[in-house]
Amino acid sequence: MLATLAAEVVGIIVRLIILTESAAIPLRILSGTLFIVAFVSGLVTLLLTPLVLKLRQVVPPRPIVAAACIVGLIPIVTMVLIASQP
Repeated sequence: MLATLAAEVVGIIVRLIILTESAAIPLRILSGTLFIVAFVSGLVTLLLTPLVLKLRQVVPPRPIVAAACIVGLIPIVTMVLIASQP
């Protein structure tokens, strides 16, 4: 969950640097790589959360589950927003 959030935040920062300045190709590659890492990690988080809720004897607290779902959805929403830009 933390890796997803870290990759997303750094990816957004790099993307903002790219938008404000004419950035070199390596920054564009870094941004894309971080977004892909965040997307895959977020997807895994979303897929494993129901499994954890079903298999654990002691259910995690609701705020933890909610945070996991939100952090898992952020990269997906970001990728949709980036893809919808011309």
